[in-house]
Amino acid sequence: GIITTVLATMVRVEEMREINAYTATMVWIYSIVWFLIQDCVKVCAYAAIDCFSVVDRKGYLSVVQNKPKTPMDVNITRAYSHSLKIAISKVSSRKPLPNISSLS
Repeated sequence: GIITTVLATMVRVEEMREINAYTATMVWIYSIVWFLIQDCVKVCAYAAIDCFSVVDRKGYLSVVQNKPKTPMDVNITRAYSHSLKIAISKVSSRKPLPNISSLS
């Protein structure tokens, strides 16, 4: 954010030169303008979705509210450990690579 911008305009690293304040300001202005444009498009999209009843809001809320409460990290850990077990079983079932020195 602001601290890194200040550092980028003031600190000189060995192989890099600092950027000038004009460039930093233009990057901030560019980012803020595109943020505002994207946010307006998002708000208009939500309004269109509500206006044309693209999504059944009551149905969606009932699904979300009735969903069982489980900690997300438990599911991620299960998925990771499952994929890790599959990867280990694939590696352990491979034939060993031939010794390159014995081929010559």
